Amino acid sequence: KQRLAAEVGRDEHGLQARLAEVEVRGRLSGQQGKGREHVIAANAPERQILEAVLAIDSRAERAQELEKVELLIRSAAKDERAVATLAKTLEALHEKRVRELLYSQGFGGSGSVCPNCHALFAADAGNCRFCDVLLKPTDDLVENVVGTALAGGSSVEQLRGDAAKKLKAAGGIGAFLK
Repeated sequence: KQRLAAEVGRDEHGLQARLAEVEVRGRLSGQQGKGREHVIAANAPERQILEAVLAIDSRAERAQELEKVELLIRSAAKDERAVATLAKTLEALHEKRVRELLYSQGFGGSGSVCPNCHALFAADAGNCRFCDVLLKPTDDLVENVVGTALAGGSSVEQLRGDAAKKLKAAGGIGAFLK
């Protein structure tokens, strides 16, 4: 939990609020019991305080992303309303079963899109397996995947750091299903 602590004291000139220091302590999930502590002087510039708070927030976000991707991979392995490969994610997206799409930063590549039913495929050519129309190539498959997910009401999250590496090892993309 995060806490801001301030010390208030009395000096010989009467009651005076004295802010000795501001401590921001955060025990962040994913740190295996190693809390991160930041001590910032009370007279520190606002920019320094903001940078410290943003650093804590960033670490917390990365830890949450790592927990989320680990849950995705475990759930997909058990077929519990999650998928974690490009082919399975594209199929779930076409079937409008994606609740939340996750993909690794830097994940990309080419593929194809069906001009008729708008299904997406990792293959660069051929006919649509849903409606047998000739597919059109696309240079940025991820842009199409994200656009399709958002258009269908799914939430989308690009993962960074360790979470991105972990998801990349599992295929680079996945989804929690409705």
